Amino acid sequence: IGIGHLHYDFKEYKDALYYWTKMLDLNENAVAIIEIERIANAVKRPSFVHRVFTEREQAYCKGRGKQQYASMAGIYAAKEAFLKALGTGLRYGSWQDICVIHDEWGAPQLECSGVFGQMVEERNITKIRLSISHCHAYAVANVVMM
Repeated sequence: IGIGHLHYDFKEYKDALYYWTKMLDLNENAVAIIEIERIANAVKRPSFVHRVFTEREQAYCKGRGKQQYASMAGIYAAKEAFLKALGTGLRYGSWQDICVIHDEWGAPQLECSGVFGQMVEERNITKIRLSISHCHAYAVANVVMM
């Protein structure tokens, strides 16, 4: 194939396209967004807090002061995005099997245990990238699994 002064070997192009298509198939990506106010209202029920958030997550959020509800909404969105990327929803395992932790720089990471930890291992998922952001009204999370 020639375009102007550039020439491409069609076979190499086709092979590269196939390679990148396959690589993209290995990546699962999902986004979740939630209203912070919705989570702020839900956490008034202790049963919701104990069902959805691990003790470690609860301690992290309480330490965030005024940003407590935004942090809880972000963690909730992260767990939802993970479940979407995995393609299972919450029909297996529990919210407690998915834990959002933060490294020394504050970057969020996912730790999976129980059923979800087993699924991640069985699917040979070696990396899970997590990004969480929030503004006044919404929290959003993006999960990419490789």
